[in-house]
Amino acid sequence: MARTTLRTVADVGKLIRAKRRALELDQAELAERAHVSRLWVNEVERGKPGAGIARILRTFAVLDLRLVAEDGQADSATGTSRHTSSAAAITRIVSGARRRSR
Repeated sequence: MARTTLRTVADVGKLIRAKRRALELDQAELAERAHVSRLWVNEVERGKPGAGIARILRTFAVLDLRLVAEDGQADSATGTSRHTSSAAAITRIVSGARRRSR
């Protein structure tokens, strides 16, 4: 699968659904492998907020998807974009979730 920019919960759901279908898994099979309920898979695929980062990451692992965060802040030496990327926002969310779970 190509690199995909995720900006919303709906984007995450669409990615999970597309990869699940590409692997020819039904929702129940994915749920069993990711240790979540079939209802949760259904809801996350529809873009329902509050899916929980730990469950998302387990589901990504089952689907062989990687979450890659890129810092959108540029430095003058590289001349890269100076906008704040959504990937950097994901990094902050994951870091916050890790701190809360300890």
